[in-house]
Amino acid sequence: MITTAAPDFAVHFAGGGRLMGLDVGTKTIGVAFCDANWSFATPDKTIIRKKFSVDSKGSRR
Repeated sequence: MITTAAPDFAVHFAGGGRLMGLDVGTKTIGVAFCDANWSFATPDKTIIRKKFSVDSKGSRR
């Protein structure tokens, strides 16, 4: 599900829970996770982009 509006998430995830967000740029992909109450997000890692076929496999090389 892709959205930028928090109320859209609330409808589908009424019980709360952790969410992962991706910030997809042209040179990097930023990864962040939020807490179960959706109060704050914490950055996790930044992935250096290569080719799509390599990026889509993640760390399974």
